[in-house]
Amino acid sequence: MVADMKFTNRANLPPHLFTVLVKAWEKAQENYAASRQTGTKVISVTELIGPSYKRRLEREHHADLTMDVLDTVPALRGSSLHHILELSGRDAPEHIPEERLETNYDGWTITGKSDLYTTKDGRLIDFKDSTVWAYIKGKREWDAQLNVLRWIRVRNGGHVSSLEIDLFCGDWRRGEAMHSDDYPERVVVMPITMWSMDEAQGYVSERLRLHAADNPAPCSDEERWTKETTYALKKNGAKRATKVYQTEAEALAATGPGFHVETRPGERTRCMSHPKTGSYCLASKFCPTWKMDTANPANAVTEEIAV
Repeated sequence: MVADMKFTNRANLPPHLFTVLVKAWEKAQENYAASRQTGTKVISVTELIGPSYKRRLEREHHADLTMDVLDTVPALRGSSLHHILELSGRDAPEHIPEERLETNYDGWTITGKSDLYTTKDGRLIDFKDSTVWAYIKGKREWDAQLNVLRWIRVRNGGHVSSLEIDLFCGDWRRGEAMHSDDYPERVVVMPITMWSMDEAQGYVSERLRLHAADNPAPCSDEERWTKETTYALKKNGAKRATKVYQTEAEALAATGPGFHVETRPGERTRCMSHPKTGSYCLASKFCPTWKMDTANPANAVTEEIAV
């Protein structure tokens, strides 16, 4: 839990909702307090696979971090889903739900909690409440999370035969499913490729090196969820693009009578902040890289037209 976190309430939610949302978020962050104690080298699997620069900024500025209570809603949804599935898992003697394990490695204590482990066949399962797009695109950090959890379990004397994510698509739409054969089911079982123990340990070693650095490198484009600038070819008067191009030259070459090119500026999705939607990164306002980034709206240049 981030004990010093300050919460705002821009939607003026009633006290009972405000309290529930804050508590759900604190539960989801239960490893944070231990991991940020000065001199304590404790890190959760979630922190390990996350950006080292972001973690460092959040640790350094924890007393000044602010979050709007509406931004905790995903934590509440996830906590609710996990609680329901945990209760159902207790009915089966071969199921071990919500088991927390840890291992000591290279001077660190690495902690992780598996959502469900089946002793009968050695499956390690993680439940996700996410989006259809997350399923279509895939998330490499999900692969890393499951494989590091497996690595911890094996180091504790356990056995894992397979890895699996049970993905609940929270934005699933019946209409989309009716009109697209490629549209996923509302709940998707996703097998995860299992790394060798050496591969997992190599990954852990590299991640610990990044987190232990005195001056961690700024977040990569991938970690910042960078979207590049694209160029949409649109028919005049139409709302949707006919085709989207990666370069302006390609778009202009395809333009003909009755069409125009619309520039769609790129952005650093994780860094962006908006008064209404908040930010994915609590520490972005303290980030020197983001402060100087040309993609930061605060650095937008307004051109004056002479008349």
